[in-house]
Amino acid sequence: MIAHIPYTVNLASPKEGPFEFACRVLREDLERCLLVGAHAAVCHPGSFVEGSVEDGIARIVRAIEPVLPLLERPDAPWLLLETMSGQGSEIGGELGHLREILERLGWPARVGVCLDTCHLFAAGYDWRDPAEVERLVEDLDRLIGWDRVRALHLNDSKFPCGSRRDRHEKMGQGHIGREGFANVLRHPRLGRLPMLLETPVASDLEYGDEIRWVRQLHRELAAGG
Repeated sequence: MIAHIPYTVNLASPKEGPFEFACRVLREDLERCLLVGAHAAVCHPGSFVEGSVEDGIARIVRAIEPVLPLLERPDAPWLLLETMSGQGSEIGGELGHLREILERLGWPARVGVCLDTCHLFAAGYDWRDPAEVERLVEDLDRLIGWDRVRALHLNDSKFPCGSRRDRHEKMGQGHIGREGFANVLRHPRLGRLPMLLETPVASDLEYGDEIRWVRQLHRELAAGG
């Protein structure tokens, strides 16, 4: 069970009210995860809005530091910072941003990373090219440490690779397509991660079609397709 902290939360906000709200929601949602036994909570790092990336990273670190004692409990969830597309003033469009946050926090044991296929594609990692997939895995291992990569959001992209635009598409209907997701599923590391869909659907029931698409592709790959 993996939760997602609300998208409205901005841990990097330069405004006192939204920043304090983000800190409160972060703590409360992690406490809820603890109560229900969730494995992890995913959170967008945030947007610095004004100033610099460094200013935003400093605020993210200041927001996370107070919850570190909670994460030290043996039954605590992981806090997973999500890789982002890098649009606007978003933090997390570069893996180096996430590394800097982890470094400033002192590499706490239960703070890691959640990958997002659409976001990484928009940030410049082309899933359709096996060499690019390996580049991503190597970058993650070098900058973050693979043991901290704990989940994967599986989403196609409405816009091309490197667009820096965060617009999800249904599975196989975007620019990543069958070829890109085949490279994800067949990869010995990526294919083992817990995968969660965030594709644009009109009803939650439509996720059945999305799940069937992924499972069918997995079966075809297993059969040598």
